[in-house]
Amino acid sequence: MSEYRRAPLTPTQLEARAAEFAERHAARLKGLGSANRAQMALKAGLQAAMETEEREVGVLEMLINLFVEKPQTPLVEALTAHHEAAVQQVRALGHQIEALETDRRLVNQDIQALNTDALDALADAQTAALALQTTEIKLEALGMRRKVQDNADLQAQADQLEALRAERATEHRRFFATQARLEGLAILNRELRQLLNDQHERLCELHDAGTAALKRMASHLVTLKAAASARDLHRETESALKDLRTSVARVCRVADESSHYLTEHVDELEDRMRTLDAEAASRRQAHAEVEAALNRVRRWQ
Repeated sequence: MSEYRRAPLTPTQLEARAAEFAERHAARLKGLGSANRAQMALKAGLQAAMETEEREVGVLEMLINLFVEKPQTPLVEALTAHHEAAVQQVRALGHQIEALETDRRLVNQDIQALNTDALDALADAQTAALALQTTEIKLEALGMRRKVQDNADLQAQADQLEALRAERATEHRRFFATQARLEGLAILNRELRQLLNDQHERLCELHDAGTAALKRMASHLVTLKAAASARDLHRETESALKDLRTSVARVCRVADESSHYLTEHVDELEDRMRTLDAEAASRRQAHAEVEAALNRVRRWQ
């Protein structure tokens, strides 16, 4: 209708529209799962490096007690491998941060589109309600006239108004259903945006912590490679352990907190989407029952 901002969506069209947003929503939750795996991989990699360091401290101490002064290379080689792996893990985390930033921009675009469409549907629902009310008033007035004097022309007008009332009622229900469905999706996307914002902050903190740990590991390796004896290796390892423990502990803490927060809220958003789908299905069923009842009434008239 020309008086509406947009044509009313059929139930099938509405669900197809909602499915587009639901598909993107699911993909973004999947992306958050990838970010979670990246941060836990960094935590595991740095923990493995620390386990190697702790283990080799004991080996070096044993060598010194045996009066072995020749430097041992397994520690340096192992830590070098751990460092290279951690570099890749920090880089992967950076890629996840960039992907999250892209998702956040796209979520904001979806929210704007949903807001616009939901506001249009609300305005059109109000317009349809007024049009329906006007039609019902005309029908009531026509009914009064037909009680006094009825004829074929008045019957034809009544049939036309009945058809228009059914059309207006359908339009009103469809606009109302569209507004409710899209507003629900907008709310869900706002919750997702908040999760993306929170997770972005946590991942950036983790990336900084991981970068700091890498710098300590790199510096530690430089000194280890320059060591002239097992005693030098042992001394350098002991002095570096405290700083490394602190740095790696920060990575582990941030990763654990971020992972726990993310897992909890992703589950909530998945539940919310299922609830929205169930509510939409319930509305479709209710509208279908109304349509069936109206069709029966029209057949009896």
